[in-house]
Amino acid sequence: MKEYSTDKIRNIALAGQRGSGKTSLGDAIAFCCGVNNRIGKVDDGSSFLDYSDEEISKRTSIHSTPA
Repeated sequence: MKEYSTDKIRNIALAGQRGSGKTSLGDAIAFCCGVNNRIGKVDDGSSFLDYSDEEISKRTSIHSTPA
């Protein structure tokens, strides 16, 4: 695993009501920052942050995801 010094680490929390777009925003941020090479969509089951079978089938985030 790659190691990062503490001056290179930033923590962001996305909070909001169910269905407000937190996962979609997180996918877009990950794409813009170069963490991922595509913007996933919750409705398509291709979200970068929703990776478990349960999250994909229910189309909702269940777990917190560090990205």
